[in-house]
Amino acid sequence: DRAFAVAVDPTGGVVVAGRTATAGARDGEVIVARYDALGVPDRAFGDRGDGVRVIGRPSSDDTGTAIAVDAAGRVVVAGRSTAAGGGGSAFTVTRLTATGADDPSFDPSRWDGAGSSGDDDDGAYGMALQADGGIVLTGELHGGDDDLAVLRVVP
Repeated sequence: DRAFAVAVDPTGGVVVAGRTATAGARDGEVIVARYDALGVPDRAFGDRGDGVRVIGRPSSDDTGTAIAVDAAGRVVVAGRSTAAGGGGSAFTVTRLTATGADDPSFDPSRWDGAGSSGDDDDGAYGMALQADGGIVLTGELHGGDDDLAVLRVVP
């Protein structure tokens, strides 16, 4: 397991995003963990009763490299995803409810790695939330040369 990003929620709790892999698994998955202000796992978060949510999309290799919490307590996670058979990666982003469930109002196809190909090595490394709900991602685009990327996602 690896942690790549951390944010503080409106209650003073801490949320962490990264990557996990199950022993023998071919692909990695995003891991999001939430702790209260004292560092105790928030057992109400996630689907395992231990304050953890693992986000695994079928046939993709996923890493959470950026995390933020909005004023409503929703957790936004961004990073990179490599689709099955693809050698490259794509920008990906998803939003969870305050309890760690998939947010039904957010388009889940944004975390599918559909833009990846053998020539791409794209992904998000930073994120900011705008007052109007927009999600601004920074990272890299690779198509021969590595280029700075700034993307705005409208949920």
